[in-house]
Amino acid sequence: MTSNSITGGTYEVGPDGRSTVAFTTGTQATVTFQVTIISPKQALLVRFDTVATGSGTLDLQNKAQLSKSAISNFYSFALSGINSGGFPEAIAGNFLADSNGNFPLGNGIQDVNDAGTITQADVSLQGQIVTFDPSPGRGTLQFTSTPKGTLSFAFYIVDHTHFKLVETDASPTSPVLAGDAFSAPNSITLASLTGNNAFTLGGSVTKGPYAAGGIFTSNGTGSITGGVQDLNVAGRVHAQTIATSGSTYTITPASSNRILLNVSNGSTTFTYGVYINSNGTAEMIELDTNVVVATGLAFLQSSAAAPQGNYALNLTGAVGQGEEDVNGAIASSGAAAFTGYLDANVSGSLFPNVPLSGGTTTAPTTLGRGTVTLQTAAPSPTSFALAYYVVDNQTYLLVEIDSQRVMLGVLSRQF
Repeated sequence: MTSNSITGGTYEVGPDGRSTVAFTTGTQATVTFQVTIISPKQALLVRFDTVATGSGTLDLQNKAQLSKSAISNFYSFALSGINSGGFPEAIAGNFLADSNGNFPLGNGIQDVNDAGTITQADVSLQGQIVTFDPSPGRGTLQFTSTPKGTLSFAFYIVDHTHFKLVETDASPTSPVLAGDAFSAPNSITLASLTGNNAFTLGGSVTKGPYAAGGIFTSNGTGSITGGVQDLNVAGRVHAQTIATSGSTYTITPASSNRILLNVSNGSTTFTYGVYINSNGTAEMIELDTNVVVATGLAFLQSSAAAPQGNYALNLTGAVGQGEEDVNGAIASSGAAAFTGYLDANVSGSLFPNVPLSGGTTTAPTTLGRGTVTLQTAAPSPTSFALAYYVVDNQTYLLVEIDSQRVMLGVLSRQF
């Protein structure tokens, strides 16, 4: 692990909110990102140089909440990355922070999926904040548990409801993980998961990358009453109906902050550990043998309207043997195809300012699923066939449903 100080940098913002940000660092010279602004408080970004690929978000810090005591009450979290052998690994869970930097034993629970070796509902999770610097809002913490031992992380506070995590262990036997923690309710009931829930998950199967997305309807009493999902299994795409038979959810263990969710397509059951956040989202980790590892987020749906207006776009996932990360600023009038520009990093090859040309959009079903085809023009002609899942008129989740790539993404309404 390398801790890298930012010593300077530059940025420029275009009229559509697409921006280039370059950081000057102490050990890696200049690191460049392509950023698409959503609002004054948030932006989407991709790494945009030939050194590496990557994708994420920028979130405005609340400077009044950069303290160790700001980390207080319950949090749900999800971490993903690779284990020491280079195979995928993920952890999701829930813990209590006591505002003094402690995460006491007896209040934490987690699910671990280490390259297909699954530990469910582990209650040995505990931890502590080790150091904290209030100036940048950065600290270090440790999680300790029976299945994982002690894992160390740097964390970055956005505000008291959200902080970002990146693992800092230097041991060759340690995994490499990163993710987010969000404020969670003190307790949950079956009614905590009610209504239409749009979700996406990404990870891997035995033969390659995996992406899934869909919408399931939960009735607040433990039953899933319907839904749809799309699976992209190493480029093989499946559109499925979620069956009522075999689709259930329970709070397991009883009185914990963990939901065990089973989603059936009629022949295969997908099992997830689900951890509710206070902001209307939920962390999901797959806990079955259908895939090796997958994690993602579910969002409580509040409308089912087609995208219309200006949007920041992010797509990230696998292409061939490498990774592709795409940002863009695009617009739709509702019925017509999207227009705008994309910026792509394809395994270190950069394609800036690629215009969209053509494509199609379908209106969403009553559940909130629709499709979009984005067609780019020369000099980099390509197409992205995507299913979208409506969260609200501000947010649409995306899964690629062609054989060219295995990608997940989001459309976020700008300004």
